[in-house]
Amino acid sequence: DILKKFDDLTGNVVLDKNYTHRQIEAKNIWNIKHDLKKIPSVTIVDSGGNEVIGDVKHLSENELTISFSYEFSGSAILN
Repeated sequence: DILKKFDDLTGNVVLDKNYTHRQIEAKNIWNIKHDLKKIPSVTIVDSGGNEVIGDVKHLSENELTISFSYEFSGSAILN
């Protein structure tokens, strides 16, 4: 496949991992287990598509929580 050929030409290629968490139930604290084995950047979007600010706390390289002042549903994009 194309990635194998590229890897053969350039050596070990590390592709950046990402994860999208979908918060279906409206909550003011989102608990996210992502298993990315890194401390990712976080972008939060509400169900209307608006970017939202929350208090992100990285618990480990695989888990984080986001706290908000009100309950809502949406997505957290981790990269």
